[in-house]
Amino acid sequence: MDKPKSSLEVVITLALSLPPLEKVRLIEQVVATLEQDLTPQPKPPKRPCYGMWANVNLSAEEIETARQAMERSFPREDV
Repeated sequence: MDKPKSSLEVVITLALSLPPLEKVRLIEQVVATLEQDLTPQPKPPKRPCYGMWANVNLSAEEIETARQAMERSFPREDV
């Protein structure tokens, strides 16, 4: 019993059966597609951090409490 062929094997078999000029045209199309796929896409612009904490209301006491909690474990002995 024959093993079913993968789609790549089918495409290769069909491509090899093409006449030489059609093979060249196929290669041109594949290369053009590869160029588009490999061209780096522009990254979306980064959002500025300005105003990131605009809606956060921390009191000086809350900041001092958090600072003291961090200082208790600094410097750590296990690092």
